[in-house]
Amino acid sequence: MQRYSILFLCWVFITFNACSYQESESSENSIEYTDMLGRKVSINGKIEKIVGLKAGSLRLISYLDCGRKVVGVEEIEKRSRKPYNFANPLYDSLPVIGPIHGGDPELISSVNPDLIIMSYCTRTEADRLQKQTGIPVLAIRYGDLETSDQTLFPALQLLGKVLSKEMRAKSLIQGIDSLIEDLEMKTKGINSNETVYMGGLSSRGAHGLFSTEPDYIIFQLIHANNCASVIDSKKIIYIDKEQLIQWNPDKIFIDINGYSIAKEELSSDNYYEYLKAVQSGNLYLLHPYNWYSTNFATVLVNAYYVASVLYPEQFSNMDIKAKEDEIYRIFLSEPVGEQMNALYGDVRREDFDQ
Repeated sequence: MQRYSILFLCWVFITFNACSYQESESSENSIEYTDMLGRKVSINGKIEKIVGLKAGSLRLISYLDCGRKVVGVEEIEKRSRKPYNFANPLYDSLPVIGPIHGGDPELISSVNPDLIIMSYCTRTEADRLQKQTGIPVLAIRYGDLETSDQTLFPALQLLGKVLSKEMRAKSLIQGIDSLIEDLEMKTKGINSNETVYMGGLSSRGAHGLFSTEPDYIIFQLIHANNCASVIDSKKIIYIDKEQLIQWNPDKIFIDINGYSIAKEELSSDNYYEYLKAVQSGNLYLLHPYNWYSTNFATVLVNAYYVASVLYPEQFSNMDIKAKEDEIYRIFLSEPVGEQMNALYGDVRREDFDQ
């Protein structure tokens, strides 16, 4: 009897030490990161499976060439055609992990990711989801091109570190900087009295001619004279038709998503007759870039096209389709310009026809 007791105690001792060793090994393999909300997130082992939640997170994952690590997508990703979807057709066959803006904890858990990457969230939301799923949640901020060094680039650097894609993040940031600097160099200091207007901007759906943005990023990148900039706003606004007539811009650009609505507005009561841009053939269509947050690559494609319209001498040697593919390669390692043009049509000058 005493012999069995001794054997039992030995078994307990060995088992305890084995468990202690596993916990210690797990702890040693664990790496702690500070996310963009200041939370400490502990991640065990190499990240092989991930999901991205809320606007923009899957896009940044795609920018870092980590599409093959994604094991599930929000429902919205199944019904939208964005550049990163074209570059990652495998997203179409992945399980749905819940609705737009955050998914569903049970569905997320069912695909068993090693890490959840979440944008546009609070500390409380991130902590709650981590508790519900038992999976580390890394919170990121999305940012914009206007303040890229403050938010967008740090987000890419953090994800690059966590996903073992630091060189890719560095290369992407350098590529974005190079494009922005090129536009700056070619357009800064050029005196132009031409005024421009951007209409048809989408905001929770398509809108027509009178949806605009005083702080429109594309016009800022190329120093264009945005007639709406006299309004103090950083958001999409809606002006009345009299205001546009009063501004009477030299050139009008319209988001392709809103053009069908804009076309009806231009035809109503022959409104187009009051706008010299339409009368002189200076109406242009751009690709939509606001869908589940900003598609940065499309912003820059549009910026190069608008710059070529406003400053033809500075961009005389540029082929817009070649430039489009170059930009998408920088962001997505794939030239998806053909797919974008097949879906929306080319960025182009449009002859208005009632």
